[in-house]
Amino acid sequence: MAQLAPGAFPPPPPFYKLYAVGGPNPPPPPPLLGEFRVFGRDFSVDDPVVTPLQAGKLFQTAADGSIDFKGELSHLQGELMCLFLELLRTLVQNPSGYAPQLTMINQVFSNMQHLINALRPHQARANLEYALQLQIQAHKDALARIAQQVAAADTTLAQFAAALGAGSSRPDRPDQLALAAGLPLPRQSRPGGRP
Repeated sequence: MAQLAPGAFPPPPPFYKLYAVGGPNPPPPPPLLGEFRVFGRDFSVDDPVVTPLQAGKLFQTAADGSIDFKGELSHLQGELMCLFLELLRTLVQNPSGYAPQLTMINQVFSNMQHLINALRPHQARANLEYALQLQIQAHKDALARIAQQVAAADTTLAQFAAALGAGSSRPDRPDQLALAAGLPLPRQSRPGGRP
C-alpha cells in the first residue's frame, strides 16, 4: 500500500472503501495506541477528555463545583458579541490597536470550548440513557404483543375444550368440531373435484 503524505487535512484512511451498506463488512481496525496526529495537531490516547483551561476562567462554578452550562454559555456568547462589536469599532477607529480585543475574543472562545468539552460526558450519558429507554420500551411492546397472542391462544383452546366437553356425543368430524367452537366451516368439495 502506498504511504500517504502527511498534511494538515489528510484524506480519509483507505480502509473506508472496505465498508458497504448492506454487505458483509470486515471488522473495524484496532484502536489507536500511543500518539496520533489529527488536523496538524499531535494527540495522545492518554490525554484527559476535558483538557485544562489554558486561558483565564471567565465562567462561574457553584459551591459544590457544578456548572450551569446553559447559563454560562449564554453569558459567554453575549460577552463574545460585545467583544466582537468592540473589535469592529477598534478596527474602524484605530486599525493597529486590535490585538487586545482579539486576545479577549480568543479567551472567550477558549472558555466556551472548555465548557462544551466538559458537557460532552453528560451528553454521552444522556444519549445512552435515551437509547436504553428506547430498547426497554421496544422490549415491553414485544412482551405485550406476546401476552396478547398467548391470551388469544388460551381463549381458542378454552373454546375447543368447551366444544369437546359440551353435548353427550363427541364430534368426530372436523366440521362438527368447527361448528361447536363457533368457527367457520371448511369448504366442502363436490364430487367433481371442485370446491
